[in-house]
Amino acid sequence: MKHYQTPLVMSIGARVFYFGKYDNGYMINNKQQEILIMNNHVNDETNIPLNKKDRTEEQQEIAVTKFNEFVAKAKEFTQQIHVNRVNLLKLILEAKQFGLNRDEMSSLFKALGYSRATKSKITGVIDSEVLMSRLDKLPSSYATLYHLKNKEVSEQDIDTYIADGRITTITSFYDVNELLKTEGYITDESENTIENGNCPIRVEYDKLNAKEDAIKIFNAIETTLNGYVKQLNELGYTVENTVIKTDEVKESK
Repeated sequence: MKHYQTPLVMSIGARVFYFGKYDNGYMINNKQQEILIMNNHVNDETNIPLNKKDRTEEQQEIAVTKFNEFVAKAKEFTQQIHVNRVNLLKLILEAKQFGLNRDEMSSLFKALGYSRATKSKITGVIDSEVLMSRLDKLPSSYATLYHLKNKEVSEQDIDTYIADGRITTITSFYDVNELLKTEGYITDESENTIENGNCPIRVEYDKLNAKEDAIKIFNAIETTLNGYVKQLNELGYTVENTVIKTDEVKESK
């Protein structure tokens, strides 16, 4: 059975993964053929070895120059994406302020091809004056912006993070999440946002002494309530993190 190289090639270090097809024309979607390449393999178009140790000084200088060009261009595109997302958020807020009703707003999101989860995040973000007034200095990721709102990060702290460079337009969700942990907005026990796949509603009880049947009921309560929270999110509603505290009633002797 023959294997054909296609234009889609992903190079990782000294390895190349070819996504090809068999003679019968069916693409290999879930399987990759890994081909180890020799150290003296060169790029057919530039004639520059893929391994740094095989390059001359001149070839390495050319490679570094091109790398810097690619980085600069990628940053340009990233900035364009940021600007477009910021403008889109402002436009959606404008549409809401114009007076579009819930059905019309839903139709707008549907026309944009957004999922209910994305719609929920955007709706939460545009409702925050603190975030909307600082969009040009914050990450444009809907999930990251929603995370800042959901964790109720204060206006003063957001301004501080922007001023000292801990939050910029290219800060990732992961980095923002780690920052909020460091700053005390997220603790090990309160790591319960939907983005992290955990529960925004928790039942607090004495885990060490709770009866097995009681634990099952507590877990069922959390599962049921958080299922409803997820449905509300899909309809455009947000639910704040909530802890249901319980105390065991001691029988009198």
